[in-house]
Amino acid sequence: MISTLGLALLTLCAAPQDPDVPSADTVKATVEAVEEALAKGTPEDRIEALANASSVPDAAVAKAVAKALRNKEASVQTAALQSLRFMRHPEALAALHSCYKSNKSLAKDEALSGVLLKAIGQHADPSSIKVLADSPFSTVNNGAIRARLLGLGNIRDKQSVEELMALMKKVSRRKIEPFMGEFRLAMLRLTGHDEGRSVDLWMKWWNNNKRELEVAKVAPKMPRRDQENWDDYWGNDTRQERSRKRGDRGGD
Repeated sequence: MISTLGLALLTLCAAPQDPDVPSADTVKATVEAVEEALAKGTPEDRIEALANASSVPDAAVAKAVAKALRNKEASVQTAALQSLRFMRHPEALAALHSCYKSNKSLAKDEALSGVLLKAIGQHADPSSIKVLADSPFSTVNNGAIRARLLGLGNIRDKQSVEELMALMKKVSRRKIEPFMGEFRLAMLRLTGHDEGRSVDLWMKWWNNNKRELEVAKVAPKMPRRDQENWDDYWGNDTRQERSRKRGDRGGD
């Protein structure tokens, strides 16, 4: 006769594995693969191991990947950033935040800083708002500035709108006007409203709406070209999905 405790254990063991949670064996193998590649592998080996790790969302995996952010090879650092960018786990974002705060050489690197900030923005977490809004125009790195603006646009929180609008007052028009396309796209994604590339019109709209404004949990529908630009930047697959659906209908 099976005891109540034994029956509970059997039921637990028989329960299906959550497809979004990797097994302990998968986590162990992934961590070992990353650590071995970082210790003994070629840059190509390291890049491959880091890329594979992105599909194993786990704290131990994220911590193993984060060690590669100190690697001397820029290609390996980039692979680590991309792995953490697409790894859906809080520890991945924590590692990116830590890198921004403590790895100053990477955070200020002309090529890597934009990759780091885009990786942070990809997670769309409100905890990243202050990071992305941290003096975005203190650099001449266009990729980093774009990543900050569009990253804020990817975080559905009123504070994102407030930080974007605050930039209008903090910097000169000479600095912000070249990036009004990104500013417009971020605001359109957050609010569904469009004042084009005019600083004056956006400021007027904000003054009239800032008290009542709410950011919906679900992003509003955007014009097709804007949606495609957004998807292209973030690596979304919606354009491919739209093409597939048109093919199913026989074209349109």
